[in-house]
Amino acid sequence: MKSPETRLATGTRDEGPDSPAVARHAWDPSPHFARPGDPLREAFAGRRPLVPWLGGEPVAAQALASTWAELRSVARTRSAVAYVHVPFCAGHCTFCGFYRNGAGHPSRATYHALVEAELRLDSERALRSGPPIEALYFGGGTPTELDASALASLIGSARAQLPLADGAEITLEARVLHCDVEKLRACIDAGVSRISVGVQSFDTDVRHGLGRRADSTTLLAFLTELRGLSRAALVIDLILGLPGQTMDVWRRDLETCLDLRPDGVDLYALSLHPGVPLFQMVQRGTCAPSAPVGVQADMYATGVETLERAGWEQLTQAHFASSPRERNVYNRRIKAGVDCIAFGAGAGGTHAGFSYVIEPDLGTYEETLRRGERPLARLARRVPTYEIEGHVADGIERGRLDLAPIDATDRGFCARADRLLEQWRKAGLIERDGSSVAPTIAGRFWQSNLITGLIECIRAGETREGESS
Repeated sequence: MKSPETRLATGTRDEGPDSPAVARHAWDPSPHFARPGDPLREAFAGRRPLVPWLGGEPVAAQALASTWAELRSVARTRSAVAYVHVPFCAGHCTFCGFYRNGAGHPSRATYHALVEAELRLDSERALRSGPPIEALYFGGGTPTELDASALASLIGSARAQLPLADGAEITLEARVLHCDVEKLRACIDAGVSRISVGVQSFDTDVRHGLGRRADSTTLLAFLTELRGLSRAALVIDLILGLPGQTMDVWRRDLETCLDLRPDGVDLYALSLHPGVPLFQMVQRGTCAPSAPVGVQADMYATGVETLERAGWEQLTQAHFASSPRERNVYNRRIKAGVDCIAFGAGAGGTHAGFSYVIEPDLGTYEETLRRGERPLARLARRVPTYEIEGHVADGIERGRLDLAPIDATDRGFCARADRLLEQWRKAGLIERDGSSVAPTIAGRFWQSNLITGLIECIRAGETREGESS
């Protein structure tokens, strides 16, 4: 009988109804098969949402405090990343599902002091200590809605309270509105090494349709001045498939990015969910429809080819770097499933096999902190296979997945996954070389479908193991 590794390499399977692989590892992969036709534009009906914490077991409200009391005393044994959430925005961008509080909220002026108090909680000391933290990310919301002095104070407090690794990546999300280079200079002086600006598009009409107030001229002047500082890596986000964004507009967005030459750029495909304003606008017909998935696929391939011709390095499915100082540490490590220590109202983190969400309501958040307690809103036990699932997500994200560690944990995985992988190979979504899988450009566009299919395969093995025990 061939070993799982040999079956994987040769694309063959054990035959016969009495084969242990067939009897023990029966799993139907066909719901995840690619459709015949053009692999880039037609492989699946749509891109599947990727929710890494899906399937976790929520902790009952009455047990939340006692469970956290046990978890917070568990010292970290591995490196991690950290996240600080700032939940204020000057306006609600139509594509965004994370808006919670306007910039005029009364808590904005004192918010930094509340998060600093959360960072200092003695009861959470074991959580903060441990091996070095590789990256620290200030996100939102819009962190730059805070005043320069408040933001610099918050950055300094986080650096003082967390065991950051030497040279740790410290990222700050920024927007043009209510921000200037002097504010960002103060943040760099406080320790920020990477600034991420959500551009989405350089086209003024497209931007205004998204609720972005700055026009193209204002945006480019801001980014050019920021680029001129040369003291922190500059990263921008572009979204493909936006309403009103034709292929010509998308090509101009890419050319403008090349002319600006930030250190990094993300090319995200628009994903509309019922809860976001843009979805409702499209449904009502009050704005142009977003691009169909096949057009998004063309835009993605155009983006990859354009950046590669210009000498950019593709670090992950969506992220590209033009200079060595852009490492994209936080985003890569998060997608790989490492623990994230989170602070701030509405932040989400993970620790010791559990995921948690900090209370998003600012009043409750402040009241709980004043009692000297961590303001938790939700806590859930992560699925037992979350580490190997992170390995899958990280491998597909970075362009090469090594299957050997999965098979070492679950000896039936290769037998279960073989039909699926071979179907994807024939469909033009992946290439196979021994125990490694590499997505093609088409596979990278459809990466969330590939990851969810492999995760379901992993969980099928976990379910069978539980049924047999």
